[in-house]
Amino acid sequence: MADFYRKLNKKLSGLESDFRKRSLKNIADIKGNYIEIDGEKYLNFSSNDYLGIANDIDIKKEFLDWLGKNAHSFTTNFSSSSSRLLSGNTTVYEKTEQTIADFYRKEVSLIFSSGYHMNTGFFPAMYEKGDIILADKLVHASIIDGIKLSRADHFRFRHLDLDHLRNILLKKRGAYKNGVIVTESIFSMDGDIANISGLAELAEEFDMQLFVDEAHAVGCIGNRGLGLCEVTDTIDRVDFIAGTFGKGLGGAGAFIVCREEVKSMLVNKCRSLIFTTALPPVNIKWIDFILSKSVKMTKKRELLAQNSAFFRKKISESGYETIGEKHIVPLICGEDATVLTFSERMLKSGIFVPSIRPPTVAEGSSRLRFSVTSTFTVDELESVTKVLKGIEV
Repeated sequence: MADFYRKLNKKLSGLESDFRKRSLKNIADIKGNYIEIDGEKYLNFSSNDYLGIANDIDIKKEFLDWLGKNAHSFTTNFSSSSSRLLSGNTTVYEKTEQTIADFYRKEVSLIFSSGYHMNTGFFPAMYEKGDIILADKLVHASIIDGIKLSRADHFRFRHLDLDHLRNILLKKRGAYKNGVIVTESIFSMDGDIANISGLAELAEEFDMQLFVDEAHAVGCIGNRGLGLCEVTDTIDRVDFIAGTFGKGLGGAGAFIVCREEVKSMLVNKCRSLIFTTALPPVNIKWIDFILSKSVKMTKKRELLAQNSAFFRKKISESGYETIGEKHIVPLICGEDATVLTFSERMLKSGIFVPSIRPPTVAEGSSRLRFSVTSTFTVDELESVTKVLKGIEV
């Protein structure tokens, strides 16, 4: 037993010496654009609350008022006390899933407890030995884990490189029964976007399905906030559109829109759906409540786009380069020690933006990852670039 803990401590010491040891922050409060950590208040650039919904006092008051008036209803319960296949599949699930399906003009949708549950459960449930999965090199860790859990053969194509994907398809597709191309729409660490139309063309040409994870796009872009598939008018060409509630929509959980037989297969075979307690009815009711509002939040989406463009412009004027084009704004620092220096300097200046290091990103690409929201003011955005101008590494 002593050897086990010595081994752990040795590994932890190695992480620390490599500038890669992580620890949990003690978050005391979050109000608007500010976060309180260990008694200190910081401007928060780490939140995925892109539209400010999670911190919108008026929206919360409206929902809590409804909650108080309907406390007797099962839809206000704080626990489902069961999985969805037992007694956890309350009618509020069915109503909300139908609303989501109607938004996307798809047959059905299915709600999961989290994006991780969705991605790790979907691929092993849907693809088996004799199938092929082709995923963008930079898809989220939850997608990678899900792909590895499936029995299908899988290959990764270079990030956003459709020519590389085509070459793999030309060499490999004929040897497999079924196949799926997998991508994010807005990539979580680079803030760049996939060519959904181009991917759809390849999927159609090679008789593949197309899976698009819209986690960082849902609520944030598109006339109704449905994501990049809405913007590119490719909803009808994408077989599986996945999204989360815990980012732009200010809730918890995730969803996938698909055909009826796909949903039925997931209900029967998706272990991460079957063997977990359902999200509480009150959480699903909150999502149903928010969805009715989010499709109309055009002004918030416009502000988010304006803030993102302005912030990227100010970063450039400060002498730094960033990548991507949306509300995720990475500032590549390179080495782990360098990004920690940047992050600590930001913290001393009252700005919270954690460092992102391997294995989350590739070696040599450690970064500050700024999450821009629609609620930031010009002064708040400029405060970051003022600090950047004074950093010497």
